[in-house]
Amino acid sequence: MKNKKLVSNGGTLDPAVVTASKFWVLLDNGHARSTKGKCSPKFPDGSRFYEYEFNRDIVARIAEQLKKSNINYKIVVPEVDDDIALTTRANRVNRYCSKFGKNNCLLISIHANASGMGDKWMTARGWSVWTTKGKTKSDEYADIFYKEAEKLLAEEKCDIIVKH
Repeated sequence: MKNKKLVSNGGTLDPAVVTASKFWVLLDNGHARSTKGKCSPKFPDGSRFYEYEFNRDIVARIAEQLKKSNINYKIVVPEVDDDIALTTRANRVNRYCSKFGKNNCLLISIHANASGMGDKWMTARGWSVWTTKGKTKSDEYADIFYKEAEKLLAEEKCDIIVKH
């Protein structure tokens, strides 16, 4: 299993390899209830879009699908109320990578931008994937996410950006 590729030549994850391996998906949901400024301006009904709620909802949905597919996962930030510093989140990820093997881990950090400035909406739009500098395994996964997002978001006319 050590030399088996997780990504097939077609650019998709090979489910047989992922489920039979010691592969782990590490899910990081950005921000917390206490993170200041991470919400939208008020909607006409008085409600707001809160990034921490959205991020946790997306992570919960991904976790549910991973569980159904028998793919190992860990939620890096289970806390809801306390804003966990980036260095603490990075340390948690590094501990998981030490425990499971860094080549057996894929970190997905979910962030939504509320696109507000006080009581004004900004003009942000689109979707992006970011990876580390230089060509790494992360780039292969970013390309998979990009291709799938492109299919799903094509009709939405969103800007899709991949930063390597």
